[in-house]
Amino acid sequence: MRKTSLTRSHGHKYEIASPEAWVWRIAHNRYARYVRRRKEALAHTVDYEQWEGFEPEDGGDFVSELISRDEYEWIFRALHTLSCDYRRLTIDYYLGGEPVKSLAAKYSLSETAVKWRMNVSREKIRERKDNMNRIYNRINWNTRCCNGSFDPGAYLNSQLSRAICLAAYERPLTAEEISVATGIPALYIEDELPRLEYGDAIARVGSKWAADFIILRRSDRSELMHILKPYIGGIADHFERLLESEGGKAAKLGFYGAGSGMERLGYIAVPHAMRAAIGRAMSLAGLNRGEYPPRRDGGYGWYIVSETEDEYERTAHSTGCNAVGGSRMTLYYYHIGKYFDDCLYQGIRELAKADIVSRCADGRIADGLIGEDALARYVGSRLVVRDGGEFRLGFPVFTARQFENFTRLFDGGTELEPIFAELLPDLRAKFARFVPARLDAQINQ
Repeated sequence: MRKTSLTRSHGHKYEIASPEAWVWRIAHNRYARYVRRRKEALAHTVDYEQWEGFEPEDGGDFVSELISRDEYEWIFRALHTLSCDYRRLTIDYYLGGEPVKSLAAKYSLSETAVKWRMNVSREKIRERKDNMNRIYNRINWNTRCCNGSFDPGAYLNSQLSRAICLAAYERPLTAEEISVATGIPALYIEDELPRLEYGDAIARVGSKWAADFIILRRSDRSELMHILKPYIGGIADHFERLLESEGGKAAKLGFYGAGSGMERLGYIAVPHAMRAAIGRAMSLAGLNRGEYPPRRDGGYGWYIVSETEDEYERTAHSTGCNAVGGSRMTLYYYHIGKYFDDCLYQGIRELAKADIVSRCADGRIADGLIGEDALARYVGSRLVVRDGGEFRLGFPVFTARQFENFTRLFDGGTELEPIFAELLPDLRAKFARFVPARLDAQINQ
């Protein structure tokens, strides 16, 4: 075995004169001892006396041993950025001590191919020496929203999945490149990629991977708001006048909750009217919404991912409409991101699943229809209210015809369409500057 040669150099603590001997010496001997002692330390109460006999294998003082530990640590971090094919060969050769001929037979490769891959592995490890020291920051995303029907959080709720997708957002990367960019071992990335692909969160592009959704960064949102600001006042004034003039008519439509007033019913009227007006304006501006793509997991639609300020991962001013269908009735939750209530939404899902609403004549909840524990939760979420000695639904209930008559009151005619037809192309053009070209088709969604 050749002896490892180390020399001081500018910009690096050491220069590697013989990479092969270096990897073998450090990886096989020192790392094995380090792992063994670490396991012993974790398995027992720390006993400082056991360290008195810990001597560097080549002799030397304690400082030299610390330097050695520091050096072999980056070797293994760099080793774990290698893709599966290269990583296995390197580990089997250096740690397992398997000869080239044996590895060639094991992996159905020629001996020349084995030697070539080993050489590539050594070069990659050497190149990545200075990229191993990383500072990790939490990725704060709101991943609760989509524009179809599936659970985006099921695929993007972990920091691992987010780190992979963020690394491969601007351009496609191999698993190795993602590992180098994130500092995450390639082994974990390779295990996670099939799950992300199944969830349509990431797509294969040749031998590389690319995130398959748009990320709205906080800086991007600020620029979009700059375009929106001149229009906000006029739109707000429009709806204020409309709610005042049409509120009395809504109270006479006869649906359950018609007397709630615009301070409550306005949260249904305004977002519905806005969505309808934007849809018509998109058609006027020639902006096609596109199709809702079917998904591998059986759902449909795209992710809506926004960067958030902190780990609470709420996008304060976002809005949405969650629809939960039962066998006889659909419940809708028009929400504002800052006030999204998980308990309330869970209650809506439970009510829809049990078809409770269709069995409540005039909103009254019959005795025994809902269990006591669930009833207490629904009262806490204001889904159910106490009215004298009985319980009633705490939200309006429409027939299809009643809802059509209600929303028509606030449709706004053609007043909003010219505003949105002027605004939307500017917004889209600005938005396209933030979005990788491969994701352009998702913008209109």
